[in-house]
Amino acid sequence: AKAAEANGIERAAQAVDKRLQDYISEHGFYDHTTGVTEYPGNGEEYVSELIEISDLIRSLEVKGDNQ
Repeated sequence: AKAAEANGIERAAQAVDKRLQDYISEHGFYDHTTGVTEYPGNGEEYVSELIEISDLIRSLEVKGDNQ
């Protein structure tokens, strides 16, 4: 059960990672003069939020069956 839960946690994080990569591919623009990927509107904030969510999901601890 713990392995299945850990697998589910990782799959959830990977789904967020996929959404992040899709957003970067669709909306990101790499500025060669600054070396920074730029986004329209509040895109940087959205990217940061997705990274935080992915990290948060991965930080979830799989507890034992008796906890």
